[in-house]
Amino acid sequence: MHRHQIIILLSFLIPSILFSQKQSSKNFESDAQELIRLTFNSQFDEAFKIADEQLAKDPQALTWKYFHAMVLFRQAQHQTYLASYYGEEKKTQAKKLFNRSYDELIESARIGEKLIEKNPRDTVALFFTGAIYGYIGMYLTIDGNMFKAASEGKKGMDYHEKLIKMNPKWNDVYYS
Repeated sequence: MHRHQIIILLSFLIPSILFSQKQSSKNFESDAQELIRLTFNSQFDEAFKIADEQLAKDPQALTWKYFHAMVLFRQAQHQTYLASYYGEEKKTQAKKLFNRSYDELIESARIGEKLIEKNPRDTVALFFTGAIYGYIGMYLTIDGNMFKAASEGKKGMDYHEKLIKMNPKWNDVYYS
């Protein structure tokens, strides 16, 4: 291929690659917002559908593993609330959901830590791994293990502090 043919080929390929990345980012953002909206409106089955669809595409996707575990955790909190009205069965369901969410959070934290080990400046891994450790800390608090909760929560804060140093104007990190 001659140089001008390569340039012409690249001029067609680069815009389509950039467009597909932009679309992928838009889809992630809208799916994530919808999942969060559904979760906080106690529409857990619908929220799981979104996370499960994404995990079917990439079972090791840190962001969607986090979201799946977060939905489980929030569903467990909802079951705990219902237990105050409907008794022991809901309390047992809540405990099972909390335990499942904890297992998923631990698995997600391992994925995040591996990503950070490979690239210490991976902002997505730092953000979601920090959030994961926040949920692990909340789980351990509910479980009554306060010292370990503080330790795990501190890990999450450390990841977010690294992220703040890298991106001091990224407001989402401050809110989290």
